[in-house]
Amino acid sequence: ELLRGIELYINREQLPETDGDEIYLEDLVGCDAINSEGHKIGEIVSVDNFGASDLIEIKPIDGSKTYYLPIAEPFVQDIDLDQKIVVVDPAEEFMA
Repeated sequence: ELLRGIELYINREQLPETDGDEIYLEDLVGCDAINSEGHKIGEIVSVDNFGASDLIEIKPIDGSKTYYLPIAEPFVQDIDLDQKIVVVDPAEEFMA
């Protein structure tokens, strides 16, 4: 109860290594968002959670307004942190 509302921080080097398909969500920031055809549609500029699920915020390459996608299928299809790409399939209603 004493820690409610307190933000805690830790240095990245103090975090344990990830196993298998585990990732740190912060690692998605700066990744290119590409569609299933391999075309870049934007860049991931933040990862947020407003209560329901984790969301990536995508800044489109055409300069239009940013939008959020849930980090879940079918919206996020693949994550390749080595290549710094996330394959997404945004529904039109998320891009409005």
